[in-house]
Amino acid sequence: KEPNGVLISDVMQQSPAATAGIASGDVIIEFDKKKVDSPQELQKAVAATAPGRAVPLKVWREKAEKTLEIKIGETPDETAALKPTTKGKVTRGWLGVSIQPLTPELAKSFGLKEPNGVLISDVMQQSPAAAAGIASGDVIIEFDRKKVDSPQELQKAVAATTPGRAVPLKVWREKAEKTLEIKIGETPDETVALKPTTKGKSLLGLDVRPLTPELARQLNLRTPDGVIVFSVDEESAASEAGLQRGDVIREVNRQKVRSVQDFEKVTKDVKDGDRVTVLLQRGPQSLYVAFTVARG
Repeated sequence: KEPNGVLISDVMQQSPAATAGIASGDVIIEFDKKKVDSPQELQKAVAATAPGRAVPLKVWREKAEKTLEIKIGETPDETAALKPTTKGKVTRGWLGVSIQPLTPELAKSFGLKEPNGVLISDVMQQSPAAAAGIASGDVIIEFDRKKVDSPQELQKAVAATTPGRAVPLKVWREKAEKTLEIKIGETPDETVALKPTTKGKSLLGLDVRPLTPELARQLNLRTPDGVIVFSVDEESAASEAGLQRGDVIREVNRQKVRSVQDFEKVTKDVKDGDRVTVLLQRGPQSLYVAFTVARG
């Protein structure tokens, strides 16, 4: 009932989290028998735990609590941490999108009454999804005439669909339902599948800086469009929503942000109590974050 915990939007293959059975869409509510209410709390707790130690983890999954045990790993080199690995070729259905759970806050920001569906945060170029006209910000509510309410449901449905088959897809876009047809692709090598976007704190509690071409190359970004988060006010709603130093902001309230000037333009009229939806890039992952600017 209360928004306590930390939402998992993605799980790296062959990571301690994957081995423990943690899945995207899980909400971590306890780490080592202690409650965690923010990404910062969880990060500090994990960093303070000795590698190799097994700790209990309580998650909220499918409207119920579940206890897992995770063996803490050692932080790898950043290049190794982001390097995908494959063992042989797997033939299964593929859309070519990045997805994330639809939280109540995000549902409101996209004009949905209930958080039912799966939010598309990124679409790969030349993928089946791109060919079908799927766009970031779409919410998939039906796949092959069956409702999908979580990333896990959609992933299972797509993986079980024969490559080459055309299936109907119902999405929520610009406050209306739209039906598309998508020809399911075959899962490519993961190296292809994972290819991916003024100083001073604003009212949002964010200090952003220009994203230079050199910095974009260092971060392995496709383009230098956007602004990089230099710091986040720990007391801000943005911090509570999970924004971090190093995140790259691509959009604010569905408006493109290509520069600091764009960011200032789209945020200058934001007031206390306004809802803000941000599309950001974090490493190879794109995700939406929504929060309400704190009053007072």
